[in-house]
Amino acid sequence: MIKVNICITNNILSKKVIFMNKEKKRIASIINELIYFLLKNNATNINIEIKDKEKFTIVELTIKDKFYIDKKEIRELKEKLDIPRVEEIEEYYWQLAGNIEGKESLFLIGNMINDSNVYYNKSQEFKIVICRMKDIKSK
Repeated sequence: MIKVNICITNNILSKKVIFMNKEKKRIASIINELIYFLLKNNATNINIEIKDKEKFTIVELTIKDKFYIDKKEIRELKEKLDIPRVEEIEEYYWQLAGNIEGKESLFLIGNMINDSNVYYNKSQEFKIVICRMKDIKSK
């Protein structure tokens, strides 16, 4: 059985609707790709927390059960997420997130976020935290 819990907090007062919808679609694409990565690695209890602030969004994906993932997979995940955000790549290719196979999709996610952290400890607790600024800035 696969369990996904989602918690969304929103502290935004007012914004342009078109920008919000575009931004939310991009956040959903990022989350979709990260969930696929976790499911592909046999995660079974995924908690998703989305903190939607005025200038940025933070997404935390936490595995609630014991989870084993190869150190090589963690290293590759960190490398793909830890690349500079590139507006041109994001603008043209963001809709492919979640729709392409392999490591290229994680590379695309790295181009769409400003910061990321991957936590994994000996008790097999696993967490991915990403931050995306709403106005484009480099990492």
